[in-house]
Amino acid sequence: MSGATSAVVIGAAVVGAVAAVGGTIMNAQASAKAASSQRAAQASQQQAVATQSRAAELKQANERRKLVRQSRLARASAVQAGVASGAGGSSSNIQGAVSSIGSQTASNLSFLDNQFGLTQTANSFLGDASIFQSQANIYQGEANTAGSIASTGASIFSASGGFKNFETTGNKAAAWKDPG
Repeated sequence: MSGATSAVVIGAAVVGAVAAVGGTIMNAQASAKAASSQRAAQASQQQAVATQSRAAELKQANERRKLVRQSRLARASAVQAGVASGAGGSSSNIQGAVSSIGSQTASNLSFLDNQFGLTQTANSFLGDASIFQSQANIYQGEANTAGSIASTGASIFSASGGFKNFETTGNKAAAWKDPG
């Protein structure tokens, strides 16, 4: 190979190497920005889950108050109906009705508590899923960066002649073969 051709090959290799390094740096910077955005998105998702949990707490408290109020009104109505019919406030019918209302109220409150617990658990799982998705996106970005670096290295190696520039003797690789 002539000196001019060798200089062109070397120049192309240098330009390729500089472009590869520059691209790798830009890729790393973009990956860092993406990771930062993923962390911000994850934090926002966690705040949304916390806000949903708080809204569920407030809704449950309101439902409990409404249920207790309805229970008290039903008890008072049952007692009033018993007294108005002449049975008196201590009648077994009235006591049975009041007891049934209390039992239904306790059952409904228990249902609300269970439903609230399930909502909290679901919100926790949603928060965890968001964290895992963010981590997966970050790792995918890192894998893409590593793949780009490997691809660039392979391209440079291939453009410089690859394995053809190595002489082998048996199982031992010899020094770099001068292409010229």
